[in-house]
Amino acid sequence: MRSSKIISIINHKGGVGKTTTAVNLAEALTREGLRVLVVDMDPQCNSTDILLPAAEISHTVFDLLNPEDSTSQPQDCIYPTPIAELYCLPNTPDSTFLEPELIKLGPSGFRRLRERLKPYALENYQVTLIDNPPNLGTFVASALFASDFVIIPYDAGSTGSLRGFAKAMDFIAEIRQNGNPQLQFLRGLLTRVDRRTSVWRMISEQQEGKLSEGLMFETVIPMNTDFQKAEFLDKTIFQVKPGAPGALAYQQLARELLEIIQ
Repeated sequence: MRSSKIISIINHKGGVGKTTTAVNLAEALTREGLRVLVVDMDPQCNSTDILLPAAEISHTVFDLLNPEDSTSQPQDCIYPTPIAELYCLPNTPDSTFLEPELIKLGPSGFRRLRERLKPYALENYQVTLIDNPPNLGTFVASALFASDFVIIPYDAGSTGSLRGFAKAMDFIAEIRQNGNPQLQFLRGLLTRVDRRTSVWRMISEQQEGKLSEGLMFETVIPMNTDFQKAEFLDKTIFQVKPGAPGALAYQQLARELLEIIQ
């Protein structure tokens, strides 16, 4: 890659595969020879639980975003995962309490992640993936201010997921207008695809037009029970079953992503 990239993964709706995409795409990218950072911006800490299952964590996103903390540095808050060349900036449920404090700061609150993390991330990792909460609030805005690109996953069988996609696109436009004009929508990602259903056939027809317009990844993520097993065990799908259809799909997604951003 010519330069490092920071990519946010967002959708206004939960349960569409944001964390699944963040952790599995991250590991797939390491398998392509890249050094990767995952930033967990969700106070639910799902990426943290998967990537740092046994780590002794003393510093988190909370410390970087906390307006009262001017001493914590990115290197204090980032931990190696059990996966080679994959690192994680973890979160804590306590970060929920930071939201009102960041809002009080106005625009500088939204820029805090960009100012405190982005230079270090660009210098030390080839790709940074930011896993975001299922809303379009303060933490997502902070992530988008720090990002170069946005991926929007959405559940192939959920109309609510599609509405979340549309709201996320509007939010990206708002962030571009109000502080990060370089931010680009990268692609939408269809998840939980079951090709056996009539719903998939309808979606597939709609997909053709969006593909030709460059709005969607050609790779889709299949419905796969191995994702559920991995989630239950707090692991990536590669750690549970590297030959599973879902793992192969994320590996293909990693290759497609690199072709687009290189």
